[in-house]
Amino acid sequence: MNTSYILSLLIGAVICTGLFAFTLSKRRGSLAPALCAFPIGLCLGTVCSKVLYVLMKAQEQFDNYGLSAFLRTQPAEFTFVGGCVGVVLAVCLAARLCKQPVSSTLDAFAPAGALMAAIVRGSTYFLDRMSMVGVGDYVENEALWFFPIAVENQMLFGWFYAVFMLECAFALLCAIAVFFPAIRSKMKPGHLFLHAVFFLALPQIFCEQLLGSYIKWAFVRVEQLLCALIVFSVILYACQKNKGAKKRFMPLVFTGVCMLAVIDLLFMLDNKYLFGLELAPDVCHILMIVLLIIIAGMELWAFRRLDDHPDRQRDSAE
Repeated sequence: MNTSYILSLLIGAVICTGLFAFTLSKRRGSLAPALCAFPIGLCLGTVCSKVLYVLMKAQEQFDNYGLSAFLRTQPAEFTFVGGCVGVVLAVCLAARLCKQPVSSTLDAFAPAGALMAAIVRGSTYFLDRMSMVGVGDYVENEALWFFPIAVENQMLFGWFYAVFMLECAFALLCAIAVFFPAIRSKMKPGHLFLHAVFFLALPQIFCEQLLGSYIKWAFVRVEQLLCALIVFSVILYACQKNKGAKKRFMPLVFTGVCMLAVIDLLFMLDNKYLFGLELAPDVCHILMIVLLIIIAGMELWAFRRLDDHPDRQRDSAE
């Protein structure tokens, strides 16, 4: 891997550890989980990112490289979702080792985790362009041949959309959005973390469709599928917890309908028409964004119903 890429990730990890410690201090908690999570997160994040990739492409990886597939360091052979899972496991483990509440610790970690996601995405800039990691289609309009809209690939004699910068921007917005709630700590433990996870995964459904290089099973983009499952699971959790409320599963139903519509659009973009409809790619992308915004509204609605429920208010009073 490129030394600049690794160095940027390490510097980012240090910065995010500092932010994690800062939010813990503002919540009047122990700083120990932040310090403990740093080395554990580096290890588990890297291992989980690599292991998940190998498992996703097990037949190809083992046929070509055997067990040495786990030791390859090609940047395209790591998964973002796997890295996130590893870091979250590290934070949970650090909280347990330091005898701190896991849910509250994850809430304090939410801004730092989202910022680290943004740094990981932005650091893609330092990778070899031939890997095509984080970039999209060729940019035909020469007026857009500039960074951060596009990056140049001198080997392929052209400019390609810098999708990784769009992913970075979404993650950075998520980090900013959860920063002040993390300091104030007025939400029910664990809810802020779930909001952060949701709003990191949701835009990735769209961004994955723009990438030129991605992990796939047949025609399914694996990380896009995983992000969709995460989004659905967070809304399911909120609806399930909202016991006693009328029509508590309505946000989940609307989310399911929107997801089906998104799937149909994805088929259209791959020139596979489920219901005989045919739309231009730009129209499909716009409709997908609208549907994802509606899903975001369903998540906020589900958690607001949960937070406004009398049982929730009674728990807060106690």
